[in-house]
Amino acid sequence: MSIIEIKSASQFDEELSTNELVIIYYTAKWCRAIGPAVRVLGEDNPSVIFLKVDIDLVSDHPLVKSVTSLPHFVSRKNGVEIEEFTGASPDNLKKMIAELVK
Repeated sequence: MSIIEIKSASQFDEELSTNELVIIYYTAKWCRAIGPAVRVLGEDNPSVIFLKVDIDLVSDHPLVKSVTSLPHFVSRKNGVEIEEFTGASPDNLKKMIAELVK
Protein backbone atom coordinates (compact mmCIF):
# COMPACT_ATOMS: atom_id res chain seq x y z
CA MET A 1 0.00 0.00 0.00
CA SER A 2 1.30 3.44 -0.84
CA ILE A 3 -0.12 5.29 2.19
CA ILE A 4 2.39 6.42 4.78
CA GLU A 5 1.15 7.78 8.11
CA ILE A 6 3.30 10.72 9.10
CA LYS A 7 4.16 10.80 12.81
CA SER A 8 6.62 13.72 12.99
CA ALA A 9 7.80 16.83 11.16
CA SER A 10 11.17 15.21 10.41
CA GLN A 11 9.49 12.14 8.90
CA PHE A 12 7.30 14.46 6.80
CA ASP A 13 10.38 16.26 5.43
CA GLU A 14 12.14 12.97 4.70
CA GLU A 15 9.18 11.51 2.79
CA LEU A 16 8.70 14.71 0.79
CA SER A 17 12.35 14.71 -0.24
CA THR A 18 12.60 11.02 -1.19
CA ASN A 19 9.42 10.39 -3.18
CA GLU A 20 8.74 11.56 -6.74
CA LEU A 21 4.92 11.45 -6.93
CA VAL A 22 3.23 12.49 -3.69
CA ILE A 23 -0.25 13.38 -2.54
CA ILE A 24 -0.36 14.91 0.90
CA TYR A 25 -3.61 14.02 2.67
CA TYR A 26 -4.14 16.40 5.58
CA THR A 27 -6.69 15.09 8.05
CA ALA A 28 -7.56 14.78 11.75
CA LYS A 29 -9.11 12.10 13.96
CA TRP A 30 -12.55 13.65 13.55
CA CYS A 31 -12.22 13.98 9.73
CA ARG A 32 -12.49 10.46 8.33
CA ALA A 33 -15.29 10.49 5.73
CA ILE A 34 -12.97 10.19 2.73
CA GLY A 35 -10.56 7.76 4.41
CA PRO A 36 -11.95 4.62 2.71
CA ALA A 37 -11.72 6.25 -0.74
CA VAL A 38 -8.12 7.31 -0.05
CA ARG A 39 -7.22 3.72 0.90
CA VAL A 40 -8.73 2.31 -2.31
CA LEU A 41 -7.11 4.97 -4.51
CA GLY A 42 -3.79 4.37 -2.75
CA GLU A 43 -4.01 0.66 -3.51
CA ASP A 44 -5.06 1.30 -7.12
CA ASN A 45 -2.20 3.76 -7.76
CA PRO A 46 1.03 2.25 -6.41
CA SER A 47 3.24 4.79 -8.22
CA VAL A 48 1.78 7.58 -6.07
CA ILE A 49 2.78 7.89 -2.43
CA PHE A 50 0.06 9.20 -0.13
CA LEU A 51 1.36 10.97 2.96
CA LYS A 52 -1.40 10.93 5.56
CA VAL A 53 -0.78 13.86 7.90
CA ASP A 54 -2.87 14.26 11.06
CA ILE A 55 -2.62 18.00 11.62
CA ASP A 56 -2.97 17.55 15.39
CA LEU A 57 0.06 15.22 15.54
CA VAL A 58 2.35 17.15 13.18
CA SER A 59 1.20 20.69 13.98
CA ASP A 60 4.75 22.09 14.16
CA HIS A 61 5.54 21.66 10.44
CA PRO A 62 5.32 24.84 8.29
CA LEU A 63 3.24 23.11 5.59
CA VAL A 64 0.72 21.92 8.18
CA LYS A 65 0.37 25.43 9.62
CA SER A 66 -0.96 26.68 6.27
CA VAL A 67 -3.90 24.21 6.24
CA THR A 68 -7.16 25.90 7.22
CA SER A 69 -9.82 23.30 6.29
CA LEU A 70 -10.01 19.51 6.19
CA PRO A 71 -9.63 17.23 4.44
CA HIS A 72 -7.05 19.00 2.32
CA PHE A 73 -5.03 17.44 -0.51
CA VAL A 74 -1.84 18.65 -2.17
CA SER A 75 -0.09 16.93 -5.08
CA ARG A 76 3.67 17.24 -5.55
CA LYS A 77 5.88 15.99 -8.37
CA ASN A 78 9.65 15.96 -7.81
CA GLY A 79 9.20 18.35 -4.88
CA VAL A 80 7.11 20.89 -6.80
CA GLU A 81 3.50 21.54 -5.82
CA ILE A 82 1.17 20.81 -8.74
CA GLU A 83 -2.32 21.44 -7.33
CA GLU A 84 -4.45 21.35 -4.21
CA PHE A 85 -8.07 21.14 -3.13
CA THR A 86 -10.12 20.99 0.03
CA GLY A 87 -13.09 18.70 0.60
CA ALA A 88 -14.11 15.06 0.76
CA SER A 89 -14.45 14.51 -2.99
CA PRO A 90 -13.24 11.16 -4.36
CA ASP A 91 -13.83 12.50 -7.89
CA ASN A 92 -11.50 15.46 -7.31
CA LEU A 93 -8.92 13.12 -5.82
CA LYS A 94 -9.12 10.82 -8.88
CA LYS A 95 -8.58 13.84 -11.15
CA MET A 96 -5.63 14.96 -9.03
CA ILE A 97 -4.02 11.52 -9.32
CA ALA A 98 -4.57 11.42 -13.08
CA GLU A 99 -2.94 14.83 -13.48
CA LEU A 100 -0.03 13.86 -11.26
CA VAL A 101 0.85 10.66 -13.13
CA LYS A 102 0.69 12.19 -16.62
